[in-house]
Amino acid sequence: MSREFAHYALVFVLTISLLPSCQKKLRPINNGSIAFELQRFGEAIPLLESEVDATKNKQEKIVKTRQLALSYQQLGLHQKAKSTSSMLYQMTDRKEDLSFFIQNLITTNAIDSAIRFLSVYRRLAPDESFETNKQIEMLTVFQQERSQFDSLSILGQSKLSNMESLNTKDYDYGITIHQNQLFLSSDRQAANSNHPFTSGGSSSIFSTSLNEEQPKLYAESWTSNASEDCPSFHPSDSLAVFTRCGIPEDGSLSSFCKLYLSRKDYMSWSIPEEIVLFKNQDSINLGQGFWDAQGQYLYFVSDKPGGFGGRDVYRVPFLNGEFGLPSNLGIQINSPEDEYFPNPQADGSLRFSSNGHIGYGGFDVYEALPNARGFDQAKILPYPMNSCWDDLQVISLYNAPQNLSYGEVGEQHYIVSNREGSLGKDDIFLFEEFYINRIQVHLTFLEATIKEKDQDIEDFIPASNTLLTYEINNTLVFKDSVKHGPYISDVTRNSTYTFKVSKEGFFTARLEGNTHGVESINETYITLYDTIRLEKIIAEKEILIPNIYYAYDSASLLPESFPVLDTLIQLFSDNPMLVFEIGSHTDSRGSDVYNLELSQRRAQSVVDYFLTQGIPASSLQPRGYGESMLLNSCDDDQQCTEEEHQLNRRTTFRVIGNTSINIRQN
Repeated sequence: MSREFAHYALVFVLTISLLPSCQKKLRPINNGSIAFELQRFGEAIPLLESEVDATKNKQEKIVKTRQLALSYQQLGLHQKAKSTSSMLYQMTDRKEDLSFFIQNLITTNAIDSAIRFLSVYRRLAPDESFETNKQIEMLTVFQQERSQFDSLSILGQSKLSNMESLNTKDYDYGITIHQNQLFLSSDRQAANSNHPFTSGGSSSIFSTSLNEEQPKLYAESWTSNASEDCPSFHPSDSLAVFTRCGIPEDGSLSSFCKLYLSRKDYMSWSIPEEIVLFKNQDSINLGQGFWDAQGQYLYFVSDKPGGFGGRDVYRVPFLNGEFGLPSNLGIQINSPEDEYFPNPQADGSLRFSSNGHIGYGGFDVYEALPNARGFDQAKILPYPMNSCWDDLQVISLYNAPQNLSYGEVGEQHYIVSNREGSLGKDDIFLFEEFYINRIQVHLTFLEATIKEKDQDIEDFIPASNTLLTYEINNTLVFKDSVKHGPYISDVTRNSTYTFKVSKEGFFTARLEGNTHGVESINETYITLYDTIRLEKIIAEKEILIPNIYYAYDSASLLPESFPVLDTLIQLFSDNPMLVFEIGSHTDSRGSDVYNLELSQRRAQSVVDYFLTQGIPASSLQPRGYGESMLLNSCDDDQQCTEEEHQLNRRTTFRVIGNTSINIRQN
């Protein structure tokens, strides 16, 4: 569904970070659509409200209703966005408009309704059923996490609060903790400067103690008539980076945001200088720079062309006082939409906010663990770190468990969000977790079924008669049959656990998790909920492996293919009795013989990669199909677009047998 929602994505952030301030009086506009196109949403709304009521032309009413709903959404008027997007969907019955309505249902906390309409969306877009199922599953998990947290809150054993002494009715965001000081960004001092996007003004950087004293303006040398935000301090305390968004001379929104570096001279900071990281960077945005714990890398966000979406996360090495060459962090972090606030953690992991990964609604905060090639696939942080609203940052402070008694604060998480309970726009919240001494994991097993009317749409029902293997810290605890779920098990603190579930006729599935950090929830025991989905094995069903790329006219795999192939290694390892065919297909251009030979070599390249990763040769068979199985009519007699030819160039896998019985050889 998020791919369809990209139709609505606008290329600007929902906060004033990375958005230029504007203090000149702009020429008034008397047409709502023009104001909308200029991103002057505060002016667009009253105009569009009148125009929607007045117009009799159906198509014009649809266009203006869509613009009005988007304007409400961009200014955080979510209830109005929900009702208007509902009206829009009733007028069009388009799946794109249904997707937009569902997003507004999620944002306004109408989760049950969102799940119901996701089922409707799944029928309208069966080709997106996998992604839609994942969204339904994610929202179900969200409800479980919220219910668990609410139970602890009622008992006074977990606490989420708005830090009211720090927040205002305006934007309060872009936080950093340094030397027991909390630094934040806010447009609170710009009440007389209306920005056409936010109706607020330029932001500045403030500081306060962690005891929630009234914030004070920080570093006079950094403050200008432009917007400054998102400070980050080098571990040496001699350097600081922040974002500045300039004021365009003509009063338009065409100015760009840049990163600035300031050096500490005794007790004061120098006049900041722009950091140049790209050639010809005048026409791109750079901002939200954050140092890692060692000061070796600066992580930042940019809309530089050639990325994966609107704004991507980059990092640049910093050695001997000089910046090196920036690199994009790739598809494990970046999505087709926007990523913001890349906060590296002390353990090497990376937290960032995104509206392009499947989540709970709006922007959510994700965390990715480091690996030898960069980062693992990012995973969403649980509720209440994330909500159905826009969640932009989670900054955590940890107290060592050995220094704690039961009921003492173990972790504090500073959250930037515009969720319910905000005083105005983006606010800073504090989520406190407390020490515990017992952890339980509740597992629900689901198995895939095929609906009779929609043969390609998977549904899930409770699984029964499964074989469960349970390991803690790579040591087998037990292996036994489970007649029905849920399954409940105790797990020790600071442990890594693995559950593997198998059932005849289904792919073996696994769940890996850990209880690191969980020990700080305030309860004598805590319950973790999770779900394992068993996918039915359908022999001979071809499954696409997306984003597999080869060198031009060659069988050599390109490096960007490896992370995608890595996602299949666990599936192959957990199902050693199955034989998988790796298929390769070409388009119709070129001779039949050449295409068949090229596809065979490409299939062999994929198999060879899996062999280097420990998959036995007996489990894999390469097969090149050349142009013999086109997905469309683009044969030698047809004139087709490059996109139509691309559809036929693909790499696939399918189950073709069992290592103990006959294997298809044709």
